[in-house]
Amino acid sequence: MLVIRLARTGRRNQPKFRVVVAEHSKPVKGRVVEVVGHYNPTVKQNPLTINKEAIEAWLSKGVQPSNTISRLLNEYAGFDLDVKQRPARPPKKKAKEEKPADSAAAPADGQSDQADKKESGDDDKKAGEPVKEPSTEKVKAEAQPADKPAEDEKANESAAPSDKKIEPDTSDATPTDEQSGEQAGEAGK
Repeated sequence: MLVIRLARTGRRNQPKFRVVVAEHSKPVKGRVVEVVGHYNPTVKQNPLTINKEAIEAWLSKGVQPSNTISRLLNEYAGFDLDVKQRPARPPKKKAKEEKPADSAAAPADGQSDQADKKESGDDDKKAGEPVKEPSTEKVKAEAQPADKPAEDEKANESAAPSDKKIEPDTSDATPTDEQSGEQAGEAGK
């Protein structure tokens, strides 16, 4: 299928275009059937120079003009061609907003990946699943100010399981052979 389109010529920062009739599947700078005009956007007066009879002949044969050529021919040459409107581009998204300083700090125990997953909350959940609310005991514990009496903290600790390891007391255990030999040696001195 033949089309009428622009083919860029000119140097860097000095754009100039040829108005050409070419096969639509050929490269823009490839072989053309006919050059029917020139377009120089840097010129204010009459930037479009065309062979009006040649363009009318090609249009009568069913050649489709590009949207840009249709607009330019309507504006500068007095043609009445349909210009397809492009859909409006959505506004560009702004760069991601930075997190507040206190939440940006990485946890000291090296579990930053898990903390990030917990903040996003969408990693393991499917769309449409209800979000589980935190238990009221945790919310109450987090909501208490730091200057409350120690009694309230002990009450909260008894409600929540302790993270401390309980190690057996070895002071009451019977001494091993090595320990008993050392104690006997100290007694004899």
